Amino acid sequence: MMTLLPSNATNFERALEKTCATSFSLPVLIDTLSNPNKCPFEVLPWLAYGLSVDEWRPFESLLRGDETEEELKNIKAEYEKQQRKVTETAVEVHRKKGTLGAVKAALEPLGVDVSVREWWEKEDGKRGTFDLVMKLPEQQFINRSIFNELLRVVNASKNCRSHLGILTFPSVAAGAVYTGGMCEVRRPVKGTVQHEASGHGGCGSVGVAYFLPQINCVSQF
Repeated sequence: MMTLLPSNATNFERALEKTCATSFSLPVLIDTLSNPNKCPFEVLPWLAYGLSVDEWRPFESLLRGDETEEELKNIKAEYEKQQRKVTETAVEVHRKKGTLGAVKAALEPLGVDVSVREWWEKEDGKRGTFDLVMKLPEQQFINRSIFNELLRVVNASKNCRSHLGILTFPSVAAGAVYTGGMCEVRRPVKGTVQHEASGHGGCGSVGVAYFLPQINCVSQF
Protein backbone atom coordinates (compact mmCIF):
# COMPACT_ATOMS: atom_id res chain seq x y z
CA MET A 1 0.00 0.00 0.00
CA MET A 2 1.28 3.43 -0.91
CA THR A 3 1.91 5.59 2.13
CA LEU A 4 2.69 9.24 2.78
CA LEU A 5 3.91 8.58 6.30
CA PRO A 6 7.59 9.16 7.09
CA SER A 7 9.88 6.22 7.85
CA ASN A 8 9.81 6.98 11.56
CA ALA A 9 5.98 6.82 11.81
CA THR A 10 4.64 5.06 14.89
CA ASN A 11 2.60 1.85 14.82
CA PHE A 12 -0.45 3.85 15.85
CA GLU A 13 -0.08 6.20 12.89
CA ARG A 14 0.31 3.30 10.47
CA ALA A 15 -2.75 1.55 11.90
CA LEU A 16 -4.73 4.79 11.63
CA GLU A 17 -3.68 5.13 7.99
CA LYS A 18 -4.92 1.62 7.19
CA THR A 19 -8.24 2.26 8.95
CA CYS A 20 -8.84 5.49 7.04
CA ALA A 21 -7.93 3.83 3.74
CA THR A 22 -10.62 1.16 4.17
CA SER A 23 -13.29 3.80 4.91
CA PHE A 24 -13.35 4.76 1.23
CA SER A 25 -14.51 1.27 0.25
CA LEU A 26 -17.59 1.24 2.46
CA PRO A 27 -20.77 0.06 0.62
CA VAL A 28 -22.73 3.22 1.54
CA LEU A 29 -21.47 6.24 -0.38
CA ILE A 30 -21.93 9.66 1.08
CA ASP A 31 -23.83 10.96 -1.96
CA THR A 32 -26.66 8.44 -1.42
CA LEU A 33 -27.36 9.48 2.17
CA SER A 34 -29.06 12.68 1.03
CA ASN A 35 -31.17 10.95 -1.62
CA PRO A 36 -34.57 9.76 -0.28
CA ASN A 37 -34.85 7.12 -3.01
CA LYS A 38 -31.35 5.64 -2.62
CA CYS A 39 -30.33 5.93 1.02
CA PRO A 40 -30.64 2.85 3.28
CA PHE A 41 -34.09 2.73 4.84
CA GLU A 42 -32.52 2.61 8.33
CA VAL A 43 -31.06 6.07 7.67
CA LEU A 44 -34.23 7.54 6.13
CA PRO A 45 -35.73 8.81 9.44
CA TRP A 46 -32.63 10.92 10.03
CA LEU A 47 -32.80 12.36 6.52
CA ALA A 48 -36.50 13.12 7.09
CA TYR A 49 -35.57 14.88 10.33
CA GLY A 50 -33.00 16.97 8.47
CA LEU A 51 -35.63 17.96 5.89
CA SER A 52 -38.17 18.87 8.64
CA VAL A 53 -40.78 16.25 7.76
CA ASP A 54 -43.75 17.22 9.94
CA GLU A 55 -45.31 13.78 10.40
CA TRP A 56 -43.49 10.43 10.47
CA ARG A 57 -45.84 7.45 10.48
CA PRO A 58 -44.70 4.63 12.82
CA PHE A 59 -44.76 1.21 11.20
CA GLU A 60 -46.69 -0.30 14.11
CA SER A 61 -49.69 1.93 13.37
CA LEU A 62 -50.32 -0.02 10.14
CA LEU A 63 -50.53 -3.43 11.80
CA ARG A 64 -53.61 -5.25 13.05
CA GLY A 65 -51.59 -7.84 14.91
CA ASP A 66 -52.74 -10.93 13.01
CA GLU A 67 -50.94 -10.46 9.68
CA THR A 68 -49.47 -13.41 7.84
CA GLU A 69 -45.82 -13.41 6.83
CA GLU A 70 -46.73 -12.53 3.24
CA GLU A 71 -49.04 -9.70 4.34
CA LEU A 72 -46.33 -8.33 6.64
CA LYS A 73 -43.85 -8.34 3.76
CA ASN A 74 -46.25 -6.39 1.52
CA ILE A 75 -47.05 -3.90 4.27
CA LYS A 76 -43.34 -3.26 4.86
CA ALA A 77 -42.74 -2.68 1.15
CA GLU A 78 -45.66 -0.25 0.91
CA TYR A 79 -44.59 1.50 4.12
CA GLU A 80 -41.05 2.04 2.83
CA LYS A 81 -42.40 3.38 -0.46
CA GLN A 82 -44.67 5.83 1.37
CA GLN A 83 -42.01 7.10 3.74
CA ARG A 84 -39.53 7.67 0.93
CA LYS A 85 -42.18 9.66 -0.93
CA VAL A 86 -42.98 11.70 2.19
CA THR A 87 -39.29 12.57 2.57
CA GLU A 88 -38.91 13.36 -1.13
CA THR A 89 -41.81 15.84 -1.13
CA ALA A 90 -40.81 17.56 2.14
CA VAL A 91 -39.05 20.48 0.44
CA GLU A 92 -41.95 21.03 -1.97
CA VAL A 93 -44.43 21.09 0.93
CA HIS A 94 -42.36 23.64 2.85
CA ARG A 95 -42.02 25.86 -0.23
CA LYS A 96 -45.79 26.38 -0.47
CA LYS A 97 -46.85 25.80 3.11
CA GLY A 98 -50.06 27.55 4.04
CA THR A 99 -51.70 26.92 0.67
CA LEU A 100 -54.17 24.41 -0.68
CA GLY A 101 -51.41 22.91 -2.79
CA ALA A 102 -49.32 22.21 0.31
CA VAL A 103 -52.19 20.28 1.95
CA LYS A 104 -52.63 18.12 -1.15
CA ALA A 105 -48.87 17.61 -1.56
CA ALA A 106 -48.53 16.52 2.08
CA LEU A 107 -51.36 13.98 1.81
CA GLU A 108 -50.43 12.60 -1.61
CA PRO A 109 -47.52 10.40 -0.40
CA LEU A 110 -49.91 8.77 2.09
CA GLY A 111 -52.10 7.64 -0.80
CA VAL A 112 -54.95 9.96 0.18
CA ASP A 113 -57.03 11.52 -2.58
CA VAL A 114 -58.34 14.79 -1.15
CA SER A 115 -60.81 17.37 -2.43
CA VAL A 116 -61.33 20.73 -0.74
CA ARG A 117 -64.35 22.98 -0.52
CA GLU A 118 -63.80 26.41 1.01
CA TRP A 119 -66.41 28.48 2.84
CA TRP A 120 -67.04 30.89 -0.05
CA GLU A 121 -67.93 27.92 -2.28
CA LYS A 122 -70.96 27.08 -0.12
CA GLU A 123 -74.15 29.06 0.35
CA ASP A 124 -74.10 28.78 4.14
CA GLY A 125 -70.35 28.45 4.63
CA LYS A 126 -68.84 29.82 7.82
CA ARG A 127 -66.20 32.42 7.07
CA GLY A 128 -62.63 31.18 7.39
CA THR A 129 -63.46 27.46 7.26
CA PHE A 130 -62.94 24.71 4.71
CA ASP A 131 -64.22 21.15 4.29
CA LEU A 132 -62.18 18.14 3.21
CA VAL A 133 -63.23 14.90 1.57
CA MET A 134 -60.50 12.27 1.92
CA LYS A 135 -60.58 9.06 -0.04
CA LEU A 136 -58.28 6.49 1.55
CA PRO A 137 -56.39 3.84 -0.45
CA GLU A 138 -58.10 0.53 -1.06
CA GLN A 139 -57.94 -2.00 1.78
CA GLN A 140 -57.21 0.77 4.28
CA PHE A 141 -59.79 1.62 6.90
CA ILE A 142 -59.98 4.68 9.08
CA ASN A 143 -59.07 4.25 12.74
CA ARG A 144 -58.14 6.61 15.55
CA SER A 145 -54.40 6.47 14.81
CA ILE A 146 -54.77 7.20 11.08
CA PHE A 147 -57.42 9.86 11.73
CA ASN A 148 -55.15 11.73 14.16
CA GLU A 149 -52.21 11.45 11.75
CA LEU A 150 -54.18 12.92 8.84
CA LEU A 151 -55.44 15.71 11.08
CA ARG A 152 -51.88 16.59 12.13
CA VAL A 153 -50.70 16.62 8.50
CA VAL A 154 -53.52 18.98 7.51
CA ASN A 155 -52.94 21.33 10.44
CA ALA A 156 -49.21 21.44 9.75
CA SER A 157 -49.72 22.30 6.06
CA LYS A 158 -52.68 24.71 6.05
CA ASN A 159 -52.56 28.42 6.75
CA CYS A 160 -53.23 29.68 10.28
CA ARG A 161 -56.33 31.75 9.45
CA SER A 162 -58.33 28.83 8.01
CA HIS A 163 -60.02 26.24 10.21
CA LEU A 164 -61.18 22.76 9.29
CA GLY A 165 -64.96 22.50 9.22
CA ILE A 166 -66.14 19.05 8.09
CA LEU A 167 -63.83 16.11 7.42
CA THR A 168 -65.47 13.35 5.37
CA PHE A 169 -64.26 9.83 4.58
CA PRO A 170 -66.48 8.35 1.88
CA SER A 171 -66.57 4.58 1.54
CA VAL A 172 -68.55 2.27 -0.69
CA ALA A 173 -69.37 -1.31 0.23
CA ALA A 174 -70.97 -3.61 -2.32
CA GLY A 175 -72.32 -7.07 -1.69
CA ALA A 176 -75.34 -9.27 -1.34
CA VAL A 177 -77.49 -8.84 1.75
CA TYR A 178 -80.32 -11.19 2.59
CA THR A 179 -83.18 -9.92 4.70
CA GLY A 180 -86.72 -10.99 5.35
CA GLY A 181 -89.98 -9.37 6.29
CA MET A 182 -93.69 -9.49 5.82
CA CYS A 183 -95.10 -8.27 2.57
CA GLU A 184 -98.62 -8.31 1.24
CA VAL A 185 -97.66 -8.62 -2.41
CA ARG A 186 -97.46 -12.06 -4.00
CA ARG A 187 -94.27 -11.59 -5.99
CA PRO A 188 -90.61 -11.04 -4.99
CA VAL A 189 -89.45 -7.47 -4.50
CA LYS A 190 -85.98 -6.37 -5.53
CA GLY A 191 -84.38 -3.04 -4.77
CA THR A 192 -81.33 -0.97 -3.95
CA VAL A 193 -80.69 0.67 -0.60
CA GLN A 194 -78.44 3.65 0.01
CA HIS A 195 -77.55 4.42 3.61
CA GLU A 196 -75.78 7.44 5.09
CA ALA A 197 -74.39 7.44 8.62
CA SER A 198 -72.78 10.16 10.71
CA GLY A 199 -70.38 9.91 13.63
CA HIS A 200 -68.59 6.57 13.74
CA GLY A 201 -70.07 5.42 10.44
CA GLY A 202 -71.72 2.18 9.58
CA CYS A 203 -74.10 0.43 7.25
CA GLY A 204 -77.65 -0.45 8.23
CA SER A 205 -80.37 -2.57 6.66
CA VAL A 206 -83.87 -1.56 5.61
CA GLY A 207 -86.93 -3.78 5.96
CA VAL A 208 -87.43 -4.58 2.30
CA ALA A 209 -88.57 -8.10 1.59
CA TYR A 210 -86.51 -10.75 -0.17
CA PHE A 211 -83.16 -10.06 -1.85
CA LEU A 212 -81.28 -6.74 -2.04
CA PRO A 213 -78.46 -6.82 -4.60
CA GLN A 214 -76.31 -3.91 -3.39
CA ILE A 215 -75.78 -1.54 -0.46
CA ASN A 216 -73.82 1.72 -0.82
CA CYS A 217 -72.54 3.13 2.46
CA VAL A 218 -71.33 6.72 2.86
CA SER A 219 -69.86 7.27 6.32
CA GLN A 220 -69.29 10.81 7.55
CA PHE A 221 -66.99 11.69 10.46
